[in-house]
Amino acid sequence: MNYFEIIERLDKIYTRLEGKIVDYKTIVHKLNRALPFSEVRIVGNNTLLVTGNNFLVSGLYDPELDEDGKPCIEIEIDFPRNAIEYQLAETDLTRAIWSILVRDIVTIMGHEYIHLHQFRRREFRDGRYYNSTTRTSSLREKQEYFGIPDEVEAYAFNIAADMADFLPNKKVKIENTTVFKLYSKTFGKDHPILIKLKRFSKKNYKLLERQYYDLHNSI
Repeated sequence: MNYFEIIERLDKIYTRLEGKIVDYKTIVHKLNRALPFSEVRIVGNNTLLVTGNNFLVSGLYDPELDEDGKPCIEIEIDFPRNAIEYQLAETDLTRAIWSILVRDIVTIMGHEYIHLHQFRRREFRDGRYYNSTTRTSSLREKQEYFGIPDEVEAYAFNIAADMADFLPNKKVKIENTTVFKLYSKTFGKDHPILIKLKRFSKKNYKLLERQYYDLHNSI
């Protein structure tokens, strides 16, 4: 399904609930009902890791569940523990905050779908690893995660999604996105992994750009 169409689906939840007071379980329920994918489920947690009206979104793909035909992509939203209820209004949970939440969900979901397609192409076999040669243990740990070929391809989707958020305005440079800066800091500017990351990012951006204009030209 079109990336921007999913965003519109989830954005409409705010319009339907605007002015109402709901708890986090209701928000999660509404988000799940709006998603047209059998592979995805959204879960929510109360946590002290976030405060105010901030939310922390993360995702996980499980190839074993996928192979068994079960929901295999989990999107987890961490809600602040001290916020029992939210009013969807400009005085509490604003439309701007909701839009950020929605874009985080859809971007992370896209990232996990990249992993889904990778494993299905390989008939659920594990992919290749990345061996770092750096002597710094903390940096080696980062490199051996972000350098995994599957992750390079998946994080390229995050970069493309960040760039596509500015459509139809001027194109954002790949180098200015948060994820690319993270990769540059982790590997150095001239590392071959950054060349692959750029290639995948451009490919994904072209797809998202086409989806954007397909959706808006049909309205």
